[in-house]
Amino acid sequence: MYICPRCEKKYAEAPVQCEQCKRPLILNQRFRIDTPIQTGPFGEDFDVFDLKAKASVIMREYRVRKDEMAQRQGDIDRYERNLKRLRGMKYEGNKVVIDAFEEVYTNSKCFYTVFDADAWAGLGSELDGLDGGGGGDEALPPVEGRDLDPEMAARLAKLSGADPAPAKAAKSAKSAPAAANDGAMVKAKEGTPAKGGGGAKVAVAVGVVVIIGAIIAAVLLL
Repeated sequence: MYICPRCEKKYAEAPVQCEQCKRPLILNQRFRIDTPIQTGPFGEDFDVFDLKAKASVIMREYRVRKDEMAQRQGDIDRYERNLKRLRGMKYEGNKVVIDAFEEVYTNSKCFYTVFDADAWAGLGSELDGLDGGGGGDEALPPVEGRDLDPEMAARLAKLSGADPAPAKAAKSAKSAPAAANDGAMVKAKEGTPAKGGGGAKVAVAVGVVVIIGAIIAAVLLL
């Protein structure tokens, strides 16, 4: 059974478009929208099933009303620059962007970006590219894979039906410079006399002098 993520109308199988709310449910003859995840600066993200690859992916829908196209042209340009940046990126050896396309509807135009699920979970807000979004023609270097946040790993495992990847052992809270400083402090302490040792020696010396003086005074009195 399939349930429309917008109006929750139930179907035996997902139709191309929901009969009740009229939203598209299968896009580009390939991507079936399953569950809304979150809304960000470039639209709404959905859990999506790739009917061609038989795999769970993430789709971002950036919707712009036709009567707002002119005033939002700057946002559209920023989106397109960011898409160009993402097309040149890799995450753990795989392309970050699986597909990207546009659809025109009665009252709006939608820009769709389909992400590799691991890249979406691992890169997070880096996908938004709000630092300018690149946009140059030069080839962009691959992006190293990040360790998945445990919550994201669990969500991804739920999508794929696999067990969450075990979290890696946490790194020491002390940085290398801090550890080096600690070592220097230990060495310094090793070369420092024990606290209070000098005072004890002085007290013994004073005591000896007092005793000798007392003996001399007694002899003179005799």
